[in-house]
Amino acid sequence: HPEPKSVKVMLGCDPELTVIDDNYQNVSAEEYFDINVIEEYDEETDEYYEITEPDIDSLLESSIGIDGARYELEIRPEPTQNPIMMVQNINELISRLHNEFGYLTTSFRRPLGGHIHITVTTWDRHSVRLYPNAAGQLWKLCDFFLQPLFLADKINWETRREHGYLSLPQAVRASHFNGIEYRRPSSLWLTRPSLTKVVFSLIKKVVEYYFTHLFTVQEFPADKKGPTLAAYAKIGAYREGRKLRSLRLGIDFMRDIKYHWTGNRRNIVKVDPNSFQFETCEYLESLNISVPTYIYGLKASRGDVLALRNNLRSCEKLIPASIYQFAKEITGKSHRQIETPDHLKSRHTVILIGLSRSLREAIEETKNYKALGEQIITLVKAGLTGPKYYTISLQSSNRQ
Repeated sequence: HPEPKSVKVMLGCDPELTVIDDNYQNVSAEEYFDINVIEEYDEETDEYYEITEPDIDSLLESSIGIDGARYELEIRPEPTQNPIMMVQNINELISRLHNEFGYLTTSFRRPLGGHIHITVTTWDRHSVRLYPNAAGQLWKLCDFFLQPLFLADKINWETRREHGYLSLPQAVRASHFNGIEYRRPSSLWLTRPSLTKVVFSLIKKVVEYYFTHLFTVQEFPADKKGPTLAAYAKIGAYREGRKLRSLRLGIDFMRDIKYHWTGNRRNIVKVDPNSFQFETCEYLESLNISVPTYIYGLKASRGDVLALRNNLRSCEKLIPASIYQFAKEITGKSHRQIETPDHLKSRHTVILIGLSRSLREAIEETKNYKALGEQIITLVKAGLTGPKYYTISLQSSNRQ
């Protein structure tokens, strides 16, 4: 780049999403699209060959498709120079996703990429080659100014680190039209439309600042939260910096993204249909609980036991005494707490609640759904705010 210049910045993206079913279990992109392998015969070559329906190659390029591993769902909105238009383009695709599934920007198992494509042209429409000359400094600048987002992204950050996606060779790649693919962020920025707008607006300003200050030494103040507001103000992104530094996602990143994008507030309390009768499931799933919660039954062989886990904190939470009193009153049996079975800990939900066979049968015999609902709400609150459950006798089990 011969001299500092004012440029036009085109932004694109292809974020990956975790797809979940009604039991908060993963659904692969192949299952989502119901991909079938069909064997066909070619008379000219006298050979059989395989094709897929729908076509895999088209799904690798379509606006709603699959990633290269065929596991994550990927959306590819139209590129734009305007961050507000990017939000609109993304919203259009999200509104087209099937309502029978849930879509998350966080994964306990798989590395979700929130890759952002950056293309630069001069005002006289000449393409600027970003890779490799500008790529290194650009991704470092983007990393620096996105630090508050990375600090809030602990689950994805750890998953991506384990799979090697945070290494330097993975940070940036050459992309279309002399551009680059910035690969450090996860899909977390897709959680809310407001966060998406902030991230794209910030990246655009970072790139513009870089090209108007070529060959100059720049210093940006920082603290434990990342860049200070003065640093953001220096690149004309004070508003974006203020929003990022005050970022509090709470449990939003464990909600279906349609919750914020399309206003689809589908109930997020899910009940194992194999553990409860239909009426019980229907009542529990109607509870006014805004935290993703999965309620399941513990096997009779486990005895009179209960379990409570906060999956975001990766810990068991102490069950309140009032719950034990309720269980004894309705079943006539004293209950105790056990650890959540191992195979349930990978569910993409915040709160996991396990109920004994005796308690479930007593509820279904008495039809006292309202009382159970009140106890479930108490358990959810304890799962969010209560103390951890510590005991030296905890034993993991793969049995439900």
